[in-house]
Parts: sequence; structure tokens; C-alpha cells
Amino acid sequence: MASMSALGWMMGAGALLQAYGLYEQGRMARIQAGREQVFREFAMWNAEREGGLAIAVSQRVALEERRQADLVASRALAVAAASGAGVSDPTVVDLLARTRGEGVYRANVALYEGEARARSMRIAAAGGGNFDEGRSLQAGFNAAAAGALFRGGAGLYAKSLYDRYGLNGPGTSGDSALIDAGTPDFSSVA
Repeated sequence: MASMSALGWMMGAGALLQAYGLYEQGRMARIQAGREQVFREFAMWNAEREGGLAIAVSQRVALEERRQADLVASRALAVAAASGAGVSDPTVVDLLARTRGEGVYRANVALYEGEARARSMRIAAAGGGNFDEGRSLQAGFNAAAAGALFRGGAGLYAKSLYDRYGLNGPGTSGDSALIDAGTPDFSSVA
């Protein structure tokens, strides 16, 4: 009888240890989710910074494209004037307009590329779960820990019932007030 009691206590201690382990797993899941949240916030901050740099670089490239277009247009105007053509000549006006239009186009493309790079950096950094996921995991592990404690307690209670009534349960220990319902025979079920 003492060995069954010791077995029950060992089951209870095992359940307690299992519950503690599950509780710790939940706590670690919450801590890990918090760390991941900090990492995501840093990644978002870094993406904002890198995106700002990409936009700044594209603005500088756009400025340079416009400057280059102005230099080419100025050179074209100087060559046209040196050849004796007038500024109002339709060919010169068309050439200057196309040159400046190409410069504006290249500048706008550079700005668009910078915005697209910044947007893709922000989108890449925005992906991922959240801190509430770690809290949900912790709640699940805590529930499992409570279940392990109840199982352990039920094991202790069942062992004490075994000790009290023996192998066949109530009604077989000679108590005439209890009726033994018997054990169903499942041997015919195949």
C-alpha cells in the first residue's frame, strides 16, 4: 500500500514538473515574441532610414540629370549661334525642347526609382507577426500546464481511491450497501 502511495506522489511530482516546464515554455515564447517585435521595429526604423537615403540619392541623381540636360542644351544653343542660325529657328527650338524634355524625363525616372526602392525596403521590413502571438502562445502553454496539474491531481486522487476500494472498485470489498455494476465484457466485439 505504501508503494502505491509513493507512485501517486511520484506521478503528482511529475505532473508538477511538467506543468512548470510548460509554464516556462510559454514564458519563453512570450519573451521570444518580444525580441522578434524589437527586431521588427528596428528593421522598420532601418528601412525608413535606408528608404530616406534612397530617395535622397535619387533626388541628387535627378538634379544631376537636369544639370546635364541644361549643359547639353546650352552647348546646342552655342553651336547653333556659332553656325549663324538664330535662336528662333524651328530646328534649334525643337532640338532644345527635346534635349530639355529628355533631361526632365531622366530626372523623373531617377526620382521614381528612388521612391520604388524606398517602398520595397519598407514593405520588406513590415512583414512578420506581432507580440500578441507570443502572448497567445504563452496562454496556450499556461492552459497546458494547468491541465498537467489537474491530471497529476486526478492521478493522486485515483490512487487514493484504489487504496481505499481495491482493484475492483466499490461494491467488491464486502460492503452490502453498494451494488457492483460489474465490468462489461467487450471480448465479443471484434
